[in-house]
Amino acid sequence: MKRSEIQTRLQELFATHPVVVWVDPANEFADSLAELDVPNMVCFADCNGERFELKAAVNTLTADERLLIYRPGSLDESESPDWLADVMSYAPVFAADTASIQLEELGARDTPEMRSALHQFSPLLHKPADMKRVQAARSHFETPNELALAVMVAALKASVPATADWALLAFIQHAHEHDITQTCERLRHAGAWGSFCQMIRDHVGFSGDAEDEDAIAMHVIMTALCHDTQNGASSDSFATTAASFPNPDSDAARHASEMLHLWLHVSYNAGPLREALYRAARKAECMYHLADELRTWPTAELATITVFPVVDRIIATRVLDELIQTDTLENDVRNTLARRRTGVWYSHSTGLFSALEAMLDMCRFQKSHSHAIASFGADAKAVWDAYVADWYRMDTAYRKFHAAFPNALNEAPNLEKSLRRLAGLAESQYRRQFLRETAAVWERTASGDLATLGQVTGIPRQLDFFMTEIDPLLRKKKQKRTWVIISDALRYEVAVELAETLERTTQGQARVTSMQAGFPSITSYGMAALLPHTSLIIEHHENSTHDGLAVSVDRMPTQGTAARQAVLRAYLDAHHPGTDGVALQSSALLKMSRDERKSIIGEASVVYLYHNRIDAIGDEAATEDGVFNACAEAIDELQQLVRLLVREFRASNILITADHGFLYTAQPLNETDKVSPSDMQGEIVAYGKRYIVGRQNLRSEALLPVNLETVSDGELRGFAPHECVRVKKAGGGENYVHGGISLQELCVPIVRFKNYRSGSKGYRERSHATLSLVSPLTMITNLAFEVEVLQNDPIDSKTLPALYELQVVGPHNEPVTDVGRLAADSQESETVRRTTRVTLHVREQFASMGELRCRGNVQFLAHFDSGIASR
Repeated sequence: MKRSEIQTRLQELFATHPVVVWVDPANEFADSLAELDVPNMVCFADCNGERFELKAAVNTLTADERLLIYRPGSLDESESPDWLADVMSYAPVFAADTASIQLEELGARDTPEMRSALHQFSPLLHKPADMKRVQAARSHFETPNELALAVMVAALKASVPATADWALLAFIQHAHEHDITQTCERLRHAGAWGSFCQMIRDHVGFSGDAEDEDAIAMHVIMTALCHDTQNGASSDSFATTAASFPNPDSDAARHASEMLHLWLHVSYNAGPLREALYRAARKAECMYHLADELRTWPTAELATITVFPVVDRIIATRVLDELIQTDTLENDVRNTLARRRTGVWYSHSTGLFSALEAMLDMCRFQKSHSHAIASFGADAKAVWDAYVADWYRMDTAYRKFHAAFPNALNEAPNLEKSLRRLAGLAESQYRRQFLRETAAVWERTASGDLATLGQVTGIPRQLDFFMTEIDPLLRKKKQKRTWVIISDALRYEVAVELAETLERTTQGQARVTSMQAGFPSITSYGMAALLPHTSLIIEHHENSTHDGLAVSVDRMPTQGTAARQAVLRAYLDAHHPGTDGVALQSSALLKMSRDERKSIIGEASVVYLYHNRIDAIGDEAATEDGVFNACAEAIDELQQLVRLLVREFRASNILITADHGFLYTAQPLNETDKVSPSDMQGEIVAYGKRYIVGRQNLRSEALLPVNLETVSDGELRGFAPHECVRVKKAGGGENYVHGGISLQELCVPIVRFKNYRSGSKGYRERSHATLSLVSPLTMITNLAFEVEVLQNDPIDSKTLPALYELQVVGPHNEPVTDVGRLAADSQESETVRRTTRVTLHVREQFASMGELRCRGNVQFLAHFDSGIASR
């Protein structure tokens, strides 16, 4: 410190204290005392021969005098007893040497050992930026080891606490992001290389090459594995490998275990650390042949191992084999599969696990509905109600399986053979069982009405949509505007997922009902049926863009957005004078600016928005296999469209519906599952993959007749293939089809979305799923143990998924264990299916206590993660 700085600081101290003690451990400033120029200051040195005079000066100090006591050497070196102890009790201590200043800034004890450490780390501590990093790493320092850890993390520019675990993680991360030589050089330049090497020997028992970060990382991982599994059923088979690492009961093994659990926890969101862990784990798998070893372990023990990516594949393989062999799974295996979804490597196997979970849902549905569908003896309305209440879930599971299947193949190419066998099982369950059974009972109960009336009695009709849904809203004086979104081919089960998504992501509520589409269930008919009208006519036109059929309402054409807007406005002028209607493609609306959207909507009372994602993908042979991904895209696009309408137009009533549904089967049909139009008797005017329309003289023994007299002025007659049979037709694909009479094609959804403001009548607050213990935790007897956790309520439209961290805490809220992870995202209605087990490990400081009575509790820390979606 410069003389001017010393004088300024002394004057500041003397402003409030008459006596100041200057401690100079290295005796650097003894020759500079005479040069000090501080008003009214008397200076005495604390040395032999002058102490009596100094003591007298202290006792006779006048009010305007200031006394500076200069004491060479540190305070710890003072004689005992200290004859100036009374002065030291009230006088401030001042130091001007670098070491003292640094010790004060660091909040460190002034001892010879700490001063020696300061000298060792002086290259780093002399830099202000690095000094700040050291201070940020720890608030105070009692020992040189604490300072060494802080210097390590500061040298590596890591904003982490100054602990051995974090210092080692900082080293691994820096080496992963940069060159290992650069990382080691940083520690050497800071004077901390020796301390680092000693730290990894003492802390985790590593005695190998400290310049090999992969070797260090693998040592930590394997040592932790030995420690965490030492009492398991697999410990004997793992003994040979474990012998290469520290004793599982040693402090080093416990430290490695705690560090690994910390690493797994932080790597969930920290990219570089997660990448480094993944690399080390994969190298350890190869070096120690862990895949072969771990395949012999029981599933229950495997489920607790989260560090090795190969464990996910082993568990997935077991699930695959069991599904293929038995078509079912026991609950403990299902729970194991669910627990892997919270693992750090789940993102590497998302498609694989999603496909397995969807297949599990299919198997469960098939098992619970075995023979129930085929023996369903009620009327067609009851069959329809069963489909919209429950049976549609099989369509959802099949869709999600095939949406995930391509990703599963990419993630696990070594499992391709098994996955393709699983896909065959999915096809068998869906097409050869579910579709066949539901079609049989539906055709048996509905064919009579279809043949005589062209529709099924007792089920709302798409033809009545405007009359039953829009007209009542137009008659309400307070109703400003009704929005109708028509998404081409939005199948019922996709609409159910859309409604759930809307309720989770908005303040509104969405209710789903259904109506039956007309025959043929194609775009030209469905779009026309949704328009206001008093009459609808299907006619044969050679030049029609829809395979020879044209549909008009009230003698007005309905092909194209402009024609539909003309129909809408004509009806409103006639039946609701003073109102206006607008019809737009949703894609065009989204491309407009906010002002343009306001202008084109104007004061319209009814707005029809046409959305086309699913049908646009499915109707093309080159893209039809992507139709299930298009369903997910449609849900996202429709959600965004609804949010825009609410945000910009304060829309409160939005109806979302479709022109028709669709059938999709992933594997091509056999020729025996196809019929040829040439086998028909009479005149055909139009046909598609799932329908044939002809003159009244048309006949067929192989197809189901559908009456079209009332919608064709008695001119036309329809026929539909049974089950999922296709009509042979050149061009286009054959996996994605519509136009027929299956439940999947005819069941058209109506999503009634109503937006609410917070606090208004009808508003329901969203909340996240909560957890609780199945039974109280009263005693911990093992270092690794499981807790059974219940998700209190299933996920629904307003109960949202959440990611939880849980640990046992003691009576003073001190952590007793490490942190476990659990996703609360189950939709299961049965309580037993919402329970799962989480493995926790006792922290080191409690490990030697024997039986640990838990007077505290299990603490749940929620992390509401939008990335965790309900299945």
